Amino acid sequence: MATPPYVTADDGANATFAFGLDGWSFTAVAQPLSKPAAQLDPCTRFLDVTVTPVGEAFQASVEGPAGRYLVHLQGQGPQGSVSSSFAWTTTADRPSPPARGYLALLTEIDGELDSYGVEVGLRGLDRGYPDATATATVTAADGSSQTYGPYTERDGNGCDDGSVFITSPRDQEWPTPELGPGPYQYRVDLRLGQQTYVGTAVWPRDERRDEAPNTDLVFDPPLPRYATN
Repeated sequence: MATPPYVTADDGANATFAFGLDGWSFTAVAQPLSKPAAQLDPCTRFLDVTVTPVGEAFQASVEGPAGRYLVHLQGQGPQGSVSSSFAWTTTADRPSPPARGYLALLTEIDGELDSYGVEVGLRGLDRGYPDATATATVTAADGSSQTYGPYTERDGNGCDDGSVFITSPRDQEWPTPELGPGPYQYRVDLRLGQQTYVGTAVWPRDERRDEAPNTDLVFDPPLPRYATN
């Protein structure tokens, strides 16, 4: 992370930046700069930043109210990865994006199906849920299935920042999944407060690029999101 003073982008609805190598993609989050940078609350909620290729450059826009932000930029490409931060005052109000989540369960090692355990990550929720629980089920194309959990929030950071991170026990011995051929249907039964949310995905189809084995889930009903306006 950069340290003050930060590079400052021009004020505007969008920020445009260029990168001189081919085959790269970028993601970003924004941290409100309502306080002096040296006094930032470690529990400050991060907002999503949409990064879109525009010709040979990239355009970023904060998903949230107009204001001053510290933007943390991450890039991935054939040569490796880069990171940078810049300060930016936005002039456009945008609604916050939907809350989103992923399941990491299956992976492939030397051509064989394997797993390092269960991990469910959620961000952009309306608030924190220290009592959250999750049960994960994976079903192969031939109908064979395995269920794991329920597991509870284990690695909370003590902040009410709308993030939830649930994992299987770190000291649990994890056997290789006994499943038939893929593709594999994921189902997560997630309990937040008094409400159950069902997340689904197909692995490896929905696996995140550059974040394997994290696989994006679609929830029904939609997760409760943080409203910025």
